[in-house]
Amino acid sequence: MDKIFKFKVCIICGKEFIPTNGKQKYCKDCRPIIYRELRRIKMARYRITHPDRCENYQKQFYLKHSEQYKQHKQYYLENQEQSYVIYIPKEVHRSVYHSVFKNIGMDEINALAWNYL
Repeated sequence: MDKIFKFKVCIICGKEFIPTNGKQKYCKDCRPIIYRELRRIKMARYRITHPDRCENYQKQFYLKHSEQYKQHKQYYLENQEQSYVIYIPKEVHRSVYHSVFKNIGMDEINALAWNYL
């Protein structure tokens, strides 16, 4: 026997939706965004409370994939002769949200890198 729930209002966007269970707070459009943000916060908290585990994982990952990274670096330098590598402080790098794969915020982070020089 299926339960019938009353309309609820999404606490993020304010749209009405029909929940699929009694505890649902978000509509189907906002749910992936909120869950992604909650996972990000949870992982950041984990990294703070367990730095030794995260460091070991990073070392193991690097050792496992170091040869692959070396090949990518050589490929990048051979095929794009006009590119540059600029080393900037971690605070500057993290001050702007950006993603190379989604091409989000790249203009802002590139401007910060050039201004840092």
